[in-house]
Amino acid sequence: MSALSHPVKDPYLAALGVQIRRLRQAQGWSQDEFAARAGMHRTHPTKLENGLLDPRLSTLRRVAEVLGVEVGVLLPNREVE
Repeated sequence: MSALSHPVKDPYLAALGVQIRRLRQAQGWSQDEFAARAGMHRTHPTKLENGLLDPRLSTLRRVAEVLGVEVGVLLPNREVE
């Protein structure tokens, strides 16, 4: 099996993904609905929530706006391991 077939998750990105998933689910939205509201490709929420995508600041701003929170709410508030 290739070493590239399973990317290593960055713990910080994984924690960011958990927070995005929690906030999306609190809105009662599917990943597809969230993607449509945020104007992103339908596969991006899955990658974000699983810590497999390192989003740009502009993406975080759009995600926060759609979720009705400040960008800082999305970010992990402690060191992650």
